[in-house]
Formats: sequence, C-alpha cells, structure tokens
Amino acid sequence: MVASVAFAFWRRDVGAIALSTTCGIGVLLGNRCTALGVTVVFRERLFVPEAVIFDDPPEEATQPPGLSLDD
Repeated sequence: MVASVAFAFWRRDVGAIALSTTCGIGVLLGNRCTALGVTVVFRERLFVPEAVIFDDPPEEATQPPGLSLDD
C-alpha cells in the first residue's frame, strides 16, 4: 500500500517535470505511446482465445411439447 502511494506521487512529479519543457512533453508522449504499443503487442501474442470444443452434443429441449403449464 505504501509503495503504491509513493509510486503515485513519483509519477505525478515526473509528469510535472516532463510537462514543464517542450522536449519533456515529447519524451513523455513518446514514452506513453511506446508503452501502449508494447501492451497491445503483448496482449495480441499472449491472449489467444481458443475455440470452445464441446464433447457432448447439445441436449434437446428439457420437456416435450404439451407438458408445460402454459398450454
């Protein structure tokens, strides 16, 4: 918990310093775009949804026609 609070304050300070200069803004935006690109690439490579294969055939209706209470 303490580490996450410290990290949040550190990120705030780094952002404030980076936004104080034009070069800092470019570096900050480049860093954020790179992090986003890396996240997208890793997500595409690591998360591969597999097809769901059912071993059993689908079941028929649970009640034959004419046995429900609504008829």
